[in-house]
Amino acid sequence: MLKKSIVFVTLLSSLSASADQPLTTDDTVTQGAGGHQFEFAQTHTHEDDGAGALTKTTTDPLIYTYGVTDALDVYLAASHARKNDGIQRTTGHGNPVVGFKWRFHETDKSWSWGMKSEIQMGSATAETNGLGNGKDTHALVLITSRETSFGEFHVNLSRTHVHTIEGNTNRKHLTRLSAAPVWQVNEQFKLALDLGIQTNPDSTQSQAMGYGLLGLVYSHDDNLEFVCGAKRQFHDGPLKAKEITAGVTWRFK
Repeated sequence: MLKKSIVFVTLLSSLSASADQPLTTDDTVTQGAGGHQFEFAQTHTHEDDGAGALTKTTTDPLIYTYGVTDALDVYLAASHARKNDGIQRTTGHGNPVVGFKWRFHETDKSWSWGMKSEIQMGSATAETNGLGNGKDTHALVLITSRETSFGEFHVNLSRTHVHTIEGNTNRKHLTRLSAAPVWQVNEQFKLALDLGIQTNPDSTQSQAMGYGLLGLVYSHDDNLEFVCGAKRQFHDGPLKAKEITAGVTWRFK
């Protein structure tokens, strides 16, 4: 169950619509009325249970976002994953996600506020394979972003309610507080640091755990970006998880 918990957190963060992959912390940027965005990535997760057992999971999320208005986006997400724990190989689809992001307030000092709400639709097959949760999961995220002298700074506060299946002892309410400064190195490159503290879904472990992520974004132009990132979980019990992500973002109207 512990290994399923970490994979679930990985899938949940991978499928959240974000203007700047590969960050977990979202920003208030929207696509604008009539705008389209596709995000594709591949995430490799390496888990060590501290007793010599290793689990490797490769996740391929695909996210489509559409700008309903200048300040409102809707998005759909799906994923495919492959998992190998040294004993059994599992492959299959994760839980699909539908959600929206709304930027509801802006100031003349380049400070904006938004919110994101999403539903991850449960799949019993994904739960059995350890690639998702068997019941619907609801998440609400409060977002604030500010332009700075070095680039951007984003803060998120999120709350997720997990409807677990019978016999699953994972925590049902997950909270995350995170912040991400993003440095505009030059016209093409951004460097991002994403730090957060969140609820450990495994109820047998300490309730709080954290993560750190370092990301790099290369903008070919205004519509095409290539990204990569490395993430490490902290204080997650005996199981230590690391992730490496590479992806591409394409926007058009």
